[in-house]
Amino acid sequence: MEYMIMRKIKEIFLTFCMITTGIVFATLVYIKVYYAMNDVGADILWQILLTSLLCSLGNLIHPVHEVGKRRFRVNLLLHYLYINVVVLGAGSRFEWFDLGVPVMVAGMMALILVIFAAISAVNWTMEIRESRRLNEKLLEFQSKKLQTEAAKAGVTGTTEEPGRKNRTEPDEIL
Repeated sequence: MEYMIMRKIKEIFLTFCMITTGIVFATLVYIKVYYAMNDVGADILWQILLTSLLCSLGNLIHPVHEVGKRRFRVNLLLHYLYINVVVLGAGSRFEWFDLGVPVMVAGMMALILVIFAAISAVNWTMEIRESRRLNEKLLEFQSKKLQTEAAKAGVTGTTEEPGRKNRTEPDEIL
């Protein structure tokens, strides 16, 4: 359980870093497209950090245990909607844009979608790598356990139990 909590904290922190990077990028694009100004106050940095933190907490929508495909899709949609509410709410609150101007809202939603997709792809790639690494470790552990059991039983790999193949030899390929 402690491992799962630490893993979730690590995931949230990593997501926070990726979101912060994404928001900085989106801010640069957004300012160039919708505003002619080049000077931005230092307050925007605190606003970006707060917005990134709130967006990162959206990872808590996803449970630590595995869920079915349908539940995963529902969680993903809820997470995406949560991100939109946070970013659009923060953008309105911090006066990054005017919710009454549809083109600004559409532009922000497009940036949210791109950043959300990129961060999700990175997270999924990392989870796949970790899953493969854990599976390899599990196979190593099982192999060592079988070797230890065989050594304790005095099995050399040439004897078979009646009606069963020897567990230390691989199955034949059909």
